[in-house]
Amino acid sequence: YLEEEAYEYAIRLPANQVLNRQLETVLEQRGNATPGRPVVVYHDFQYQAGTWNKPRRVVAKIEWHAGELFPRVGFIVTNRKDPAKGIVHFYNRRGTCEQWIKEGKYALDWMRLSGPLFSRTTR
Repeated sequence: YLEEEAYEYAIRLPANQVLNRQLETVLEQRGNATPGRPVVVYHDFQYQAGTWNKPRRVVAKIEWHAGELFPRVGFIVTNRKDPAKGIVHFYNRRGTCEQWIKEGKYALDWMRLSGPLFSRTTR
């Protein structure tokens, strides 16, 4: 739907074996992370899930942290043209907005508001 309506999108994609295989050569080039300064690499490639009608761009962010055996890896499917790092930045800002919305919902739920439409009482 988003592509048909010409919307740009960036959606988190759960990891799977096919996506992880796309990163094998990138994962071999691990740098030396120091405490507080992880090594971060961005990589993008084309991928087509079984239910998709065409391949789409996937951006991966790989982070090696000092003292951790395995890297942290995240995948985002997108139709945006930004560099891979820009896609991750765009996606993370979106997540920040969603956290603010969640905080607002919790604030309204926790507060006792006056008026018949807003008061929540347990009986």
